[in-house]
Amino acid sequence: MPFTTRYRSCAETSPRSRILLSVLVFLAAMPFTHGQGPGDETILILNSYHRGKTFQDNIMNGIEATLLEARPEVRLCFEYMDTNVHKPETMFPDLERLYALKYGNTRIDLIIASDNSALDFLLAHRDELFQAVPIVFCGINGFKDSMIAGQKGITGVVELLDQKSMIELGLRLHPDTRNIVTLSDRTKTATLMREGLHQDFRDLGVDKKIQIVDIVSENIDEIKRRLREFSKDDTILIHASFTRGENGRPLSVETRWGLNRESGIPCYSPYSYSIGFGPVGGHVMDGFLHGETAARMGLQILDGASPESIPIVRVTPTLPKFDHEAMAAAGIRKRDLPPDSVVVNRPRSFYARHKAFVWSVGAGNVLLVLVLSVLTVNILRRRRAERLMAKGKEEWERTFDSVPDLIAILDPDRRILRANRAMANRMKQSPSQCLGGICCQAFHSGLIDPEICPHRQVMADGREHGAEIHDDETGAYFLVTASPLHDAEGRLIGSVHVGRDITERRNLEEQLRQAHKMEAIGQLAGGVAHDFNNLLQVIQGYGELALEESPEDTPVREELEEVMKATRRATSLVRQLLAFSRRQVLELNILDLSEIVGTLTAMIHRIIGEHITLRVRSGLRTAVVQADRGQMEQVLINLCVNARDAMPDGGEIVISTDTVELGGEFCRDHPGIEPGRYAVLSVADTGCGIDPTIRNRIFEPFFTTKSTGRGTGLGLSTVYGIVRQHEGTMDVHSVVGAGTEFRVYFPAAEGRAKPHEPGTDSRPVGGTETILVAEDDETVRGLVERILTQAGYKVLCAGDGEEALRMFDTSGEEIDLALLDIVMPNLSGKAVLDHIRNVRPETRILFASGYSTDTVHTDFLLNEGMRLVQKPYQRDTLLKRIRETLDASVETRMKEDKDEGGRMKAEG
Repeated sequence: MPFTTRYRSCAETSPRSRILLSVLVFLAAMPFTHGQGPGDETILILNSYHRGKTFQDNIMNGIEATLLEARPEVRLCFEYMDTNVHKPETMFPDLERLYALKYGNTRIDLIIASDNSALDFLLAHRDELFQAVPIVFCGINGFKDSMIAGQKGITGVVELLDQKSMIELGLRLHPDTRNIVTLSDRTKTATLMREGLHQDFRDLGVDKKIQIVDIVSENIDEIKRRLREFSKDDTILIHASFTRGENGRPLSVETRWGLNRESGIPCYSPYSYSIGFGPVGGHVMDGFLHGETAARMGLQILDGASPESIPIVRVTPTLPKFDHEAMAAAGIRKRDLPPDSVVVNRPRSFYARHKAFVWSVGAGNVLLVLVLSVLTVNILRRRRAERLMAKGKEEWERTFDSVPDLIAILDPDRRILRANRAMANRMKQSPSQCLGGICCQAFHSGLIDPEICPHRQVMADGREHGAEIHDDETGAYFLVTASPLHDAEGRLIGSVHVGRDITERRNLEEQLRQAHKMEAIGQLAGGVAHDFNNLLQVIQGYGELALEESPEDTPVREELEEVMKATRRATSLVRQLLAFSRRQVLELNILDLSEIVGTLTAMIHRIIGEHITLRVRSGLRTAVVQADRGQMEQVLINLCVNARDAMPDGGEIVISTDTVELGGEFCRDHPGIEPGRYAVLSVADTGCGIDPTIRNRIFEPFFTTKSTGRGTGLGLSTVYGIVRQHEGTMDVHSVVGAGTEFRVYFPAAEGRAKPHEPGTDSRPVGGTETILVAEDDETVRGLVERILTQAGYKVLCAGDGEEALRMFDTSGEEIDLALLDIVMPNLSGKAVLDHIRNVRPETRILFASGYSTDTVHTDFLLNEGMRLVQKPYQRDTLLKRIRETLDASVETRMKEDKDEGGRMKAEG
């Protein structure tokens, strides 16, 4: 038990006797006070009053319970000062001497002061008695910061009635209220509380719409008469402070709080101890909660917190507390109360009211059960074994039938002795109908035993065997395993036949093989395109120069034009290969697929012809993606051309856009994408459909079902490459003779779509600046030098990265722009760029390449917003790009070269 010092009220003894009695109590407590062990904590609790005051007793109980729960070893010293019986100014000197005697040699770790007199005493005598000991106060009325001005190490809880919350609660529970009656006596406390209530009425605006009536009287009969003037249906009663009757005599709790019972008017009170004597309830000031709050602040101090760091609680903690009987009389339901409300006086349960009867009946039933148990014990023992056997059989059958694999137990002649539910469903029979059937009927629809039959092999050598079997009727694949079955003597009597459907696994393996094949084709196409682009660049460049120098009416000009046409077709073919192999450098912007469809509708009409109807549908949600506009247009046009070719006699094409959520099941069937929100572009036709035998090959490059000369076989493979490079996927639904639908899914993007701004075809101009050209291909280097020289530029040529650096170090001051190939021997274009930036960062840079290696060579362009012209480029394209780069300021170049995704703009 904690150390406690308590003494009774001294109302009937003289001050000298009280001091003597206190000394005796102190001497009796000496063995407990002294001799504290190391680490023990002692807390002194000063109470201004004596025990017997409900609210103060509850504060003490809250303090004690909270401290002992957190620190069972703590020492608590309670001191009751009796200042409500004797004037504080006469008690303080004696108390000072008493406490000096009792605690002069005791280390006090914390003081908790309850009510004003205790705090006043500590503030007056703290330096003499308890210097530097932290103080937590509670139950303080009329608290002002000036009361503790200049004092350190003090915090606490203020006693301040929350009457506004009580008024608001009463009006919420009684929305038809027209009158609020306050009941009080003529004491000073009652006057102050009544004035406070009226101030709260004004703050809440209640007095403007509800009649406020004050009943100020000590005459009980007069109060009852006044209350009868009001209807209980539109009136609520609030006790201000009604503690004194006629002649100033104190009133009992039952008299003070029971007036509303006779009148039937719902009454609300701010005091916890009044609930149960008449009031309905309210947000009441609870002494236990008050003390608990102060104790928790004290525990923080014992844990090392400074009192100054713990804010004073200026609004007294309240508890929503209600009386069940008063609630029922006022027609208030529990669900109307605030959350976590405490309800007292609930009706006693049937058990509480009839405990003896319940125990009597229970005891009789127990006795009866014991008698019956003795009489039936032999029967239970006999049936127990039967139930266990039946239960085991039932559990085995339930497990046997719940296995999704096809299981059958076969005899040596392949006849089914037992089959689970999956096997029976496969044979389109019930498990009982399967008995005696031949197992191969389930897989081969016949009685002939195939050579690969696992059961036959088990019966031959007694070992486990398996085989993969294809069902021609449904196209499903099964992995069949047969395990030997022996009897108790070890003789082989059959096999356990298990068939597992592996169709989905086979399909996934086929998809993986197809993906690997497509990736290998893409790598090959990309590698060929790198060198082929340089050859096309030379053919196209010199062809353009030759055309310009050829007269209009010469036969050689016609031949050159045919060469240029072939070059353009070859360029388109190479770019289709690069798109398929996902090695294009993309210009990523925020785009609306519906806007792209709308922009290309007129062109698509011309492409598909008048014999085909075109319909466009937009979903309810905007399909916004981060993508390359040109690539998106190519996807749409290629799909429409493919649909057109599937309807030579006419039909209908439906283009639609929407946004969908793709889940885990869809993503498992489409490797490479993650669940989430996707924009979908759909192109559906009513054509001939796709033969299932060739469906897995439609995205392969150069694969086509068209006659010779009618297609390159790169349309759908180009679409596939573009979609995968944009981290999307495709889904194909086709029925032979009924049509095909291609659905293209792209990751949905956030933000607003960038409006499309068509470019101009103005003739590019040259200049007089100096340009450093770094190109490892000699023929391309000579072509570029000739084009730039004819345009007026001064050109310095380098055959690789190292030579470019030497020329820049020699002539860097006069070089205005560096045209760098991305992939060069010795040093790459990235290494040259880094050197130029360190030496002369204002130099303009333009990169050229006909091939993207995804990450190794082009990520720095994508991340830093550098400019690029893609091979094979036309002369005008090169000159225009050079002029734009030279004319742009640093700020303009960075703004133009970076889009919303931080990606590079590519042209060519």
